[in-house]
Amino acid sequence: MAILRITLKSDLCAGSGEATGVAVDKDLCISEAGLPSIPARRIKGCLREAAMQLQRCGCSEATKPNIETLFGTSTGVEGCLDLRDAVLPGAEAMEAWLKTGVPPQMKQAAAPLNVARIFTSVLGQTKLENGVAVDNTLRYTRVLNHYSALAAERETTLEASVFLRGEGDASLAPLCSLLEKSCKALRHIGSLRNRGLGEIRAELLEKDTLIAEAPSFAKPQTDVPTGEPDTLIRYRVVLNAPVTLPGCAEELNEIPARSVIGCAAAAYLRHGKAEDVLFRRLFLDGSVRWSALTPSVDGVRSVPTPLMLVRLKNEKRCHNLYASGSAEGKKQKTLDGSFAAPAENGFRITAVKTHTVYHHSTGEDGTLYMQSALDAGMIYAGEVRVPAALAETVKELLQKTSFAFGRSRSAQYASCSLQGEPEITPIMNPLRATEPGAPIYAVQQSNLLLTTAQGLYEVGNGQLRAALAQALGAENTPVEGKLDYCMYHHVGGYQATWQLQKPQLLTARGGSVFTFRSKGEKLPVWLTLGELPQEGFGLFRLYTEAEMRTLSEIADAPVDRKKTAFADSAPCQQLGSALLAAAMRAEIRDSAIRLHKSGGAPRLGKGTVGRLRLMLAEADSLSDLRKRVDTIKESDKSSENQTPQKKLAEELLTRVYGAAEQPSWDVLLSESPSGKPLLPLLRVDRFAWEKLMKNWKEPLDILLHLAHYEKAKGEE
Repeated sequence: MAILRITLKSDLCAGSGEATGVAVDKDLCISEAGLPSIPARRIKGCLREAAMQLQRCGCSEATKPNIETLFGTSTGVEGCLDLRDAVLPGAEAMEAWLKTGVPPQMKQAAAPLNVARIFTSVLGQTKLENGVAVDNTLRYTRVLNHYSALAAERETTLEASVFLRGEGDASLAPLCSLLEKSCKALRHIGSLRNRGLGEIRAELLEKDTLIAEAPSFAKPQTDVPTGEPDTLIRYRVVLNAPVTLPGCAEELNEIPARSVIGCAAAAYLRHGKAEDVLFRRLFLDGSVRWSALTPSVDGVRSVPTPLMLVRLKNEKRCHNLYASGSAEGKKQKTLDGSFAAPAENGFRITAVKTHTVYHHSTGEDGTLYMQSALDAGMIYAGEVRVPAALAETVKELLQKTSFAFGRSRSAQYASCSLQGEPEITPIMNPLRATEPGAPIYAVQQSNLLLTTAQGLYEVGNGQLRAALAQALGAENTPVEGKLDYCMYHHVGGYQATWQLQKPQLLTARGGSVFTFRSKGEKLPVWLTLGELPQEGFGLFRLYTEAEMRTLSEIADAPVDRKKTAFADSAPCQQLGSALLAAAMRAEIRDSAIRLHKSGGAPRLGKGTVGRLRLMLAEADSLSDLRKRVDTIKESDKSSENQTPQKKLAEELLTRVYGAAEQPSWDVLLSESPSGKPLLPLLRVDRFAWEKLMKNWKEPLDILLHLAHYEKAKGEE
């Protein structure tokens, strides 16, 4: 893929639509760790505007069909341009370092707010009428600084990955040219572009890799033997970007199997046809059963939390109502919306992290709307139940599939990638002997959809129990003292080809549980029931009484996350130095203010303060400053009882820098505790102090600044 590099020519405000308390009214797009970015949707919209300007100027490539093919249409047709967020070079390694690799002594300096401060500034604006500020109109905006905090005197640059999806170079050549020209024509981006902000230069790098190559896919013969699935393929997917799912945060935050099937089918159709027998076997007739993607916990795929698991509010722990008896009289809270990963003697409960994103429609309505998104970096896991003859085919298909789920798949959101290699293992479904009348527990692993003899969909509790009892060969009698727990929700979708909503179907939700009495039949571990088996619907995990009683250890656990290597990373080292410098500047400022307020700094006359400020500005080094101070005359004292100003100036330098001509760390540490100057009293190590000496003028400049304005205030 190619790289879109954006170089700032002024400060930039790529607003997030949010405010930061009462300090900032319009904030930037900043990551959880504090790193700035420009959203891909913003960049794509500005590139489209640039392409339309080229069209008005008569550019041959900027035709309406080419623009719509490249950027898509307002009616929902997706363009072939795939663009990611623009971030700082090395942002992924820096993000990982900030979250897991910061040394303990730098934790405070590397807090998200402190990280954001080194890259950004806050500007104030107010409305004027007749040259007078209007009351209550002062607003603060955070902007990304023109010059980089990581490389002195260099303009800030951000980079975004970009590529075109298609079937050949010939058809995409005009689009590549249009994209390159649109980048050159793009001059401004973000908010307040008419107030001097957002001036940029955009350029396309590594253009030879702009067109994404279609992966080769070796299909087997179409005469594939039929049979029940007897092989399980496990795979994991990492969310490289936030994923905005329809209904996210309203129901279970899983990625539906039909979305996985859509991505895999698109990869297959690059080399095959929908009329192929193999295509029908893979995606349509239920021979291959794809599961939804759910969070991975300690490398294990989770399922919707069974409803017999509850949280006891007063005791702050989870409880299995089937394994440990009744919790009557205790306050119970459902674990709805969470996921449970099977463990040796119970379950590990996890909750998916989501956040809210804001977008502003540029149409006639101009509305501001919100979406919930799954956090980037989480790892989701899926399974495919497949006949042994198709196992290698499905494994290769997973490896060659480009995964993208949810909304805005071509810009900003939805980008995912396969992590590791899919694992092929045999399905173990042994039969267990049961005694007549023994309890059977059926725990629903996925949604369930049933049809009646008349072809109507039906998911009533009575119909569900009857169908399950028949499939199990069990009595349709609940276990005494054990309740059924069943929840429902609608599943639907969107047919992109026809641009139509799919029917909303009421299903029994994953996590529902039912109890039965055995007739003495042998009980399998897994059972599949109902419609849409190719989408993983209707999968049950069956437990005996003895197995259920062992599932009593219920603990919380985090979702697995992507691990990024950052050791010896140049961007991380630069960021660490910048954060350290910022922390030292803050410490210098605070220490100088404390020294001034405590009276520890000599009180200079107004003339001496002004003279020292000029000397400090002109001095090349500390030794040069000492020579300049030595030129102050001794005869400036007004009486025998007053200390000469030259003496006071020398004492001030000693109080700040120590007695040495050019102080070193070892010399300063050897001074007596009572006479230690300001700098070694700072809470920094030797490495930090040596870097601090590059800004050696700052502490003295702050003290002289305070003294100057204190004198001016006294004269008033």
